[in-house]
Amino acid sequence: MENRLFIYSRNPRALQEEIVWGGALMRRAYYSKATWLRDRIFKSPLLSQLMGWYFDSRWSTGRIQKFVNQMQINTEEILLPLSSFKCFNDFFIRQLKPASRPFDSAANVLSAAAEGRALFFPSLTEKTSLSIKGKAITIADILPDIHGLFVDGAVAVIRLNPTDYHRFHFPCDCEIADSCQIKGAYYSVNPIAFEVGLNPFKENVRTVTLLQSKAFEYVAMVEVGASGVASIVQTHSDKQAFKMDEKGYFKFGGSTVILFFQKDKVVFDEDLVQNSREGFETFIKVGETIGRAR
Repeated sequence: MENRLFIYSRNPRALQEEIVWGGALMRRAYYSKATWLRDRIFKSPLLSQLMGWYFDSRWSTGRIQKFVNQMQINTEEILLPLSSFKCFNDFFIRQLKPASRPFDSAANVLSAAAEGRALFFPSLTEKTSLSIKGKAITIADILPDIHGLFVDGAVAVIRLNPTDYHRFHFPCDCEIADSCQIKGAYYSVNPIAFEVGLNPFKENVRTVTLLQSKAFEYVAMVEVGASGVASIVQTHSDKQAFKMDEKGYFKFGGSTVILFFQKDKVVFDEDLVQNSREGFETFIKVGETIGRAR
């Protein structure tokens, strides 16, 4: 059993152990021999709906300060004071001070669409696959209808912990060409789930949005739901979007944002690719530069 999870930080590049909130409980649930119970709990939206109800209620406010202390969250970056949040979910979907997440506005620069631990795959054919904790995941698993657009393209997978900023943003200037929702399960997106043979990116509920950009052409942006995620909320309603405009947010739980690029349209930063080759995620902040148009 894998008991510890390590990720890379940037500037300086250093390997560090990740703090996993609820990690012990998650391991007991996913490594349990009673797989029928695990499937009954996490395939159904009921658990996530109940958690969502609780974290939307006033009874959850007492958890905010405890969570901040336990997970060492920097409150100086948060736009509003903790006392302004009426429930835990208000805090969970907190906004940050704009100055705390600067970004390069150049059209050819790709900015991180979300904040979390990321893997980068610079080339992915239809038959090859992303490998996460030994689990093979193909383009068609995640994009069943439009995967043909992204054969031989590049993929960035950004995994959010419950501790992270949970709003997601457009990574470039673009127009929204299409969007759809795919029904599914509510498995955790933590590497623990992949270790036991699950494929959350194929099996979980998710939203797929096809973006059209002058610099990057077609980009598929996928938001993946997970255990404890009561909702994936889309807040952007216009067809046109500018880089770092808010696209939406996840309610309580760990989640994932996946970006697909067409062949020869993007070059990821080399340090991110190298870390991924070694099998390690890299912690990135939203808005941080992660690549450039080819």
